[in-house]
Amino acid sequence: MPRNEAKLPRDPKPSDYCALGWTQMASARRYSGEITAVNSEHACCWCAVGAIVAANYQDDLAISEAFEAVRAEIGGGDITDWNDAPERTQADVVETLRRVGL
Repeated sequence: MPRNEAKLPRDPKPSDYCALGWTQMASARRYSGEITAVNSEHACCWCAVGAIVAANYQDDLAISEAFEAVRAEIGGGDITDWNDAPERTQADVVETLRRVGL
């Protein structure tokens, strides 16, 4: 079993992914810090965008709706730029995702 599956709930939300592990400057990373695919069994941390994609993998409508909800919550703009801002924290991202039901 991949390491992350043992820690994620059965139907994880994006906030569950980021609560388990969060990153900046990449959609997802391995434990080694290397960038990996958001749906990789080796992924252990995700940015806000990576978590949304991982939780809704291959559901373009759900991904689009989630992006819209997060953009509205953060006041518009690019979610990646917001996630990667130097002052951003894991708690900020998890709380924001949870506020919009993700």
